[in-house]
Amino acid sequence: NDWPDAALRDDEAALRAVLEVIRRLRPKLLLAPAPHDLHPDHEATGQIARRAQFSSGLAKLWPELGAAYRPK
Repeated sequence: NDWPDAALRDDEAALRAVLEVIRRLRPKLLLAPAPHDLHPDHEATGQIARRAQFSSGLAKLWPELGAAYRPK
């Protein structure tokens, strides 16, 4: 996805995009910015990553995006 600078939001589209990458690549570890940051994109990225890390392990949530998998 191509979000403009300072326009990234913690919404369903962003969550789906990150969750799909997690399930496809199956990383052992997920690193992301802290969920509280001065730059709005950094803050949103941290919040999205936190939700996606948990949500990617929920088998009934968007199974079409791949098999459930939760990194540490």
